[in-house]
Amino acid sequence: MTAPIPPSRLDLHVRAPTLEALFVQAAQSMLALAGATAKSGVLIRRPVEVRGADYPSLLLAWLRELLAWMELEDRVFQDFVVVTLSPLRLHILASGGLCERVERRLNLELGLEIVIRQTAEGYETTIPFHAG
Repeated sequence: MTAPIPPSRLDLHVRAPTLEALFVQAAQSMLALAGATAKSGVLIRRPVEVRGADYPSLLLAWLRELLAWMELEDRVFQDFVVVTLSPLRLHILASGGLCERVERRLNLELGLEIVIRQTAEGYETTIPFHAG
């Protein structure tokens, strides 16, 4: 009997000039890391709202929401317009389609905490994923 292969850790480093751009860039980079693409022909648009206690927890809630759509609803959203962003609430208009391909399944740990740092150029963060 062979032991199961443990998931590998992948760190996603994201930089953007604004917090709004950081949230969009994190989502698009995560989807690229997963190798996720949507089928052409059917455009799906939906408003998304997530809540958190601060910007880092809000970012994690946002990314978990996108991963859940890929896993449970077979949807890949790739274009995003931030409508509202505050430390407690994110409202985004997301566009995408039915999932065509996912090369790598990604997971975020529950209880995970990340740090969003402000730099001279804007904002940056590192988000650890487990690929299975």
